[in-house]
Amino acid sequence: MPTNPRPKELARWFKCGRRFGKKDVPSIESVQDFEDEWVAWWSAAQPKWRNTSDWPFAQEDTNGRNWGSLADGGKDGLFLAMVSLGWWVIVRNPSEDSKVDEAIEDVTWVVGELISSLCEATTTRSDTMVNPPVSPSTVSRGKRPTPTKICSPSRRAKRIRA
Repeated sequence: MPTNPRPKELARWFKCGRRFGKKDVPSIESVQDFEDEWVAWWSAAQPKWRNTSDWPFAQEDTNGRNWGSLADGGKDGLFLAMVSLGWWVIVRNPSEDSKVDEAIEDVTWVVGELISSLCEATTTRSDTMVNPPVSPSTVSRGKRPTPTKICSPSRRAKRIRA
C-alpha cells in the first residue's frame, strides 16, 4: 500500500506502537478529512486498469488481471486498510452520510478477487508449482518437500462447516 496519500492517523498509530482496541484508536479530528484521505489512499493503491474516477469504484471482471502492489502485500498491506476501516466505523456519525459502507464493500470485493486470482494461479500452474522442486539441500538431508494446496480449506474450517 502506498505511503502517500496515506491518512495521517496511520502514521500516528505506527508511532504509538500499533496497539489494538477501542481506546487505542488514534484521534481523528475530522471524520470528513479522514474519509477523503482514506478514499484517495485506497484509490492510489489500485492497479492502473481499475477505474477509480468515480466512487464507489467499479467492480469489473478481473480474470487474468494483475493486482500489482495489492497482491504483493508488503509488511502490512491490506491489513492497514482493514484496521483503518475499523477506526472509521468507530468515529463516524451513523446519522450522517458516509462512504465507509461502500469502502468496506470494496475492500471485501478486492480481497475476494485476490483470493480467487491466487487460487486460479495455483490450479493453472504446472505440477512443479504444486510439488516444489527438490533442492540439493533437501536431497542431502533425505527429505522431500510435501505438496501444498493453498486453496483447500483447513481442518478447522471443515469442522466449523460440519
